[in-house]
Amino acid sequence: MVQSCYENHFLFMLKREENRRKRIDSYYATVLLVGSEEETEKFAYKIELNAPFRKLSWEATPLSVYDGMSPAILIRDCLYFDSKSLQHFTEDDNLKVHISIYNLT
Repeated sequence: MVQSCYENHFLFMLKREENRRKRIDSYYATVLLVGSEEETEKFAYKIELNAPFRKLSWEATPLSVYDGMSPAILIRDCLYFDSKSLQHFTEDDNLKVHISIYNLT
């Protein structure tokens, strides 16, 4: 999903990794800025998963889209949850994600 604001484009990424041996999938969510690494320092983002009496959130500075999502996953600089946690936040097999982008300048 692409979100445009503050005259920039941000890309929300959600990746699923299957683990058949453990029967639990891993999910990683982050926001990437379509811009340079220097530009990323001007922004912050927040990802929220909400359900009745539950909230899971992550706040960080976006990475550059040129770096991709892999560095965020490797150093766990992203929202991480597994399929057991996911069950608490889905409704009719839909996951509602709220994303906020903040300009820090």
